[in-house]
Amino acid sequence: MNEIITRVSKVFKKTFETDEFNPDLSGDMNNMVGWDSLKHISLIMELEKEFNVRFDYTEIPDLTTVKNIVDIINKHQLTDKTK
Repeated sequence: MNEIITRVSKVFKKTFETDEFNPDLSGDMNNMVGWDSLKHISLIMELEKEFNVRFDYTEIPDLTTVKNIVDIINKHQLTDKTK
């Protein structure tokens, strides 16, 4: 799980064009400066690219917190390993 958090942090830094990102699992759209609807789309696309996943349309609304992002990516990775 630590690898996922490190990679998610890398994606946040790239998407939000900052060198500082504290991978606080309680972070969400409402308390992170600059996390608006356009950045959200960019974030989703960068996460899909970084983790080589395709989020289902039913998962997109839940990708609004760092914890949910990590959990959903972890679920995808576990599912991919069983295939």
